[in-house]
Amino acid sequence: MLYKKLLLSFTIILLLLIAFTGCSSSNSIDNSKNIIATTSQNNANSQNNANSQNNANSQNNANSQNNANSQNNANSQNNSNNQNSANNSNNSNNTNESILQNDIFIVKNSIYSNYTNKTMGQAIQSMMDSPDWEAFVGDDGNQYVQVGGYVSYNNKSTIAILQYVMLQQNTYMIYAFYVDGVIQNQSTINQFLQAAYSY
Repeated sequence: MLYKKLLLSFTIILLLLIAFTGCSSSNSIDNSKNIIATTSQNNANSQNNANSQNNANSQNNANSQNNANSQNNANSQNNSNNQNSANNSNNSNNTNESILQNDIFIVKNSIYSNYTNKTMGQAIQSMMDSPDWEAFVGDDGNQYVQVGGYVSYNNKSTIAILQYVMLQQNTYMIYAFYVDGVIQNQSTINQFLQAAYSY
């Protein structure tokens, strides 16, 4: 009888011990699962964060590349515009220079008024020593041709300048005549021209 009681008590204790050990093991397994799940979640979050960061970096790099390309395109456009402006300016200068040179040609090769025996250029050449021809646009916007050189005036060599203003249809008129920087009247101009065409 006593033996049966001891055996029964031992069996109960053994069952309790097994049950307690089983619960602890189950809790340990569940905790391990929780740790693994947490670790996996953390790894997933880390991976997502890393991917997000990589995507953000890629986006930033793409934006930086786009900005750099836009800047390069803008610089190229500006350089192209500047080059076009420079070319247009050069073309305009060349055109103006060509027109002014043509003005000189017109005056030098013209027959003036009633003096038909020689051209204006030939008359000036016979009256002036080393005449220098030039053309320019005045402050008033008109085109002028002038010739300057040494002439004999009052028995001495002095500098004379004769200016012409260009009119329409390749015509001109005498605008002014200077001797030693002093503007002369129409009578002096007429005397000068008569002398020039008489030689």
